[in-house]
Amino acid sequence: AMARTWSPLAALFLAVVVAALALASYGLKNADRVEEVADASDTQALAGQGYLNWLRHSAKIHGGSQKAAKDFMDVDAPSKNMDWGKMNAAGKVLVKIRRNIGRERAAISRLEKLMKNRMGKKKQPEALRVNVGSIGVRGARGPYGKRGHRGARGPRGPRGVTGPKGDLGRTGPRGPRGRKGLQGPKGRRGRAGPTGRTGNRGEPGPTGPQGREGSRGYRGNAGRQGRQGRNGMQGGGGPAGAPGYRGHTGTRGPPGVPGKILKPPPPPPPRYHLRGQIRNSVSGAIWRRGVTVSAVSMSGVTVSSTNTGSGVYDLPRLTPGRWKIRVRGSGICNFEDQIVLGRGDARFNINVSPSLGGNQARMVLTWGASPRDLDSHMRSPNGCVTYYGRRHGCSGVSLDRDVTNGFGPETVTIHVRRPGIYHFRVHNYSRRSHNLMSRGLANQRARVTFYVGCRRHVFICGRDGNVNPRTHYWNVFTFNGATGQVRRWH
Repeated sequence: AMARTWSPLAALFLAVVVAALALASYGLKNADRVEEVADASDTQALAGQGYLNWLRHSAKIHGGSQKAAKDFMDVDAPSKNMDWGKMNAAGKVLVKIRRNIGRERAAISRLEKLMKNRMGKKKQPEALRVNVGSIGVRGARGPYGKRGHRGARGPRGPRGVTGPKGDLGRTGPRGPRGRKGLQGPKGRRGRAGPTGRTGNRGEPGPTGPQGREGSRGYRGNAGRQGRQGRNGMQGGGGPAGAPGYRGHTGTRGPPGVPGKILKPPPPPPPRYHLRGQIRNSVSGAIWRRGVTVSAVSMSGVTVSSTNTGSGVYDLPRLTPGRWKIRVRGSGICNFEDQIVLGRGDARFNINVSPSLGGNQARMVLTWGASPRDLDSHMRSPNGCVTYYGRRHGCSGVSLDRDVTNGFGPETVTIHVRRPGIYHFRVHNYSRRSHNLMSRGLANQRARVTFYVGCRRHVFICGRDGNVNPRTHYWNVFTFNGATGQVRRWH
């Protein structure tokens, strides 16, 4: 029974002893901490308590005004360097110290009560006896603390005034050579250069094969009928003889000459009209000044003539055959051309050249419906070529008209003749892709009328000059600008 009773008591006693040892250890630690806090806080508590008491005393004396207390502090305070911020901080420290000391005292008081209850009236250990006295006198000022950390960088100041321009520095060393740039795009095709001068005439080539037989020529006009001869004189009759004996029948004589049969007169030939327009070869406009148009037979007889000022003419009573057409009038060079009329009315447009001065010349190119486009090329003595691509680029020469739909006229005028040789030729622009140009030009009877002043020179393709089928050019004539001499181009 005692064993069973002892066991709970022993356990209780052991628990009390363990708790006492733990509390004793905790009390020793807290006692040491209280002493450290008290020692460290004495100076601050003294300073804080003194300043608070002094502040309260000052406020009482001067009516409770902080400003009055500050003024009183400036006169009566023991330290002139004290400011309000430090005084407020000291007060806060004092309140915190008192709160901590109160907590420690409460802990020590609870520990003493616990020990008294567990240990009875035994003497308490010295380590647990802590006496907190009153705040002592303020100690001496301690040494300065360590230098604080460097503050944050301030805001950037305003930009200063730009200084004077410095001296020019020396030229730096030459940099390395850059890489080769990319090749640029292909440029546009340049204009064609002027035609080169005619080369020297080569040696004559071997004789070519015999050409084809030419076409049959036109039928000539019928010759005039010869006059009828006169009848001979009748002889006189002789005297009648005596009747003779009947002779033998003689042989039959030759047949007599047959008598003449009179033919009826031939019917008159048919008569037709020749009509057309009269145009200015330089501008292509209708010539409306008064002119005379005549149709002259090959024997020189004027069959029909008309005067017109409307630019349109009509020649009646013309028979089929070859005729000369002449135009005369003021302000133009005399015009003459040959045409062949068939059966039926026909149209023939006339291109007249306005009058020229003695130092001027003009080329008028005309042709048929095909080729559609023939181009005049005039090369001046200085090598400059006037054509459709350079109509007014050569000095003293101009291309007045460029026709691209057949017939013409295409006109080139030399306004001022220069000393030297002019070369004129015709290019078949329409048929440049094949070698039938010479035959086409000859069949269409391309014609160049060259006026020196108003003196006419006519050149017909196939008869004058020479045609080169390979280059499609008809070389027509050369002209000496100094002497006025005109020659066929051989």
